[in-house]
Amino acid sequence: MELKNLVSINGVSGLFQYVGQNKAGIIARQLGSDRNQYFPSRTNPSAALMGVTVYTVNNEYGTPLTEVIHTMLKADADGTLAIIDSGSDQPILREYFFAILPMHDPERVSFRDIKKMIKWATILRDQNLAYLFEPAAPSAAETTNKGEETSEEENNTEITTETAE
Repeated sequence: MELKNLVSINGVSGLFQYVGQNKAGIIARQLGSDRNQYFPSRTNPSAALMGVTVYTVNNEYGTPLTEVIHTMLKADADGTLAIIDSGSDQPILREYFFAILPMHDPERVSFRDIKKMIKWATILRDQNLAYLFEPAAPSAAETTNKGEETSEEENNTEITTETAE
């Protein structure tokens, strides 16, 4: 499984692995399940976790959700800050989230959002998928070419991404 295949589906709890799509929706598998399900885009829009950001007060673009989840999972694994129960009281949820992302915007990040992120981090931890959020180590080619200039042709590589909508 790859991080780019993790999706959230509106109106359905949990996280899903993107399997495929057709013109009217996506096919996804809930983490921990082996059954594929069809979700119509009209009633159940989806979002790849890699494309979601969390509002912050110091950055107009926010912090990528993948970084926030990585921080949660790393703190839990290190024993520095365990992932709390998503059903905790609102002040406890907010205090925990300030410890994870001190610069989040409390006026734009709702308690519902915090609960959802905590649930997702718990699912990923329980499914042993924390490795998906580890920063990628530079490849041998990247470390060998570090400091070397690249030609303009190499810099103009087109990158395309596929979104699950």
